[in-house]
Amino acid sequence: MAEGEEGVMRIGRRCYVSNLAWRTSWQDLKDKFRECGNVVYANVTRGDDGRSKGWGIVEFETPDEAIAAVNTLNGVDLGGRRISIVVQGIPWKFTWQDLKDLFTEIGDVERADVMQAPDGRSKGWGTVRFLSKEAAQSAIDSFHGSDLEGRTLTVFLDKKA
Repeated sequence: MAEGEEGVMRIGRRCYVSNLAWRTSWQDLKDKFRECGNVVYANVTRGDDGRSKGWGIVEFETPDEAIAAVNTLNGVDLGGRRISIVVQGIPWKFTWQDLKDLFTEIGDVERADVMQAPDGRSKGWGTVRFLSKEAAQSAIDSFHGSDLEGRTLTVFLDKKA
């Protein structure tokens, strides 16, 4: 999430990409994600030892390009591994309970998690596990693209689910 010149937050342009092959570089990410739009930033997170942590960030010029990446590249092969993509969009103050409560409107929620940074702050994305596939699809139909406290939600079925 980046802050613009007038203090306006630009939301929904970044994709979190996981399950990267260890040899995948930031350039590999950028080259692959250019299929969906103008990539303004790409990075593969590395540990203190310089080795890949298996995940990275790709930022597009527009939120629509980020959504296109989720819809077309989630689960594709990159460097011999099927990558997973999530676009951030959960309000920063949301806890797992807030997320669970929101999606309980749709169906029975087995578990909800909000991913956190090492300092305990929200990363702005999470997962919700429903007891039925129908409820999961209903959540996608109901919430994908909707605004929640000034953030645009991107909701999709996790390919590993």
